[in-house]
Order: sequence, then C-alpha cells, then structure tokens
Amino acid sequence: MGEDMLSFAKAALLLAFLLAFAAIGIGCAFNPDWGMRHFGRDLMGGGELRRDWNRMQMSAVGLIFAGVALYFIYFLIFK
Repeated sequence: MGEDMLSFAKAALLLAFLLAFAAIGIGCAFNPDWGMRHFGRDLMGGGELRRDWNRMQMSAVGLIFAGVALYFIYFLIFK
C-alpha cells in the first residue's frame, strides 16, 4: 500500500509540473509580449523591424511548450 501512495505522489507531482509548463506555454502563445519580457529579452535581438517576427516566434514556442506538456499530461492520465 505504501508503494501505491508513493507512485500516486510521483504522478501528482509530475502532473503539477506539466501543468505549470502548459500554463507558461499558453501564456507565451496568447500574450507573446509577456513571454518576451520574461524569457526572451537576451535571445531576441533587433529593433522595431523585428518585433513582429519576435512575437510570432514566441507564440510558436509557447504553442510547442503547451502542446508537448498537454501531450504528456494526456499520456499520464490515460496510460
């Protein structure tokens, strides 16, 4: 019985971690300015000419993060 509780605790911790990644990814996808302000300042150079391109990149990265995290959540729940 103790091993089942440990396995459940690990699954719950993994689920919380993946939900955090999904939330960050969704935040970056739907509000790329927030993502650039928190995560991309050093990575994204250029000036005003590249700002729209940087937003599109941040949205794409956010969708990838959220998609991968949600896939792993799906796999964890329906395993």
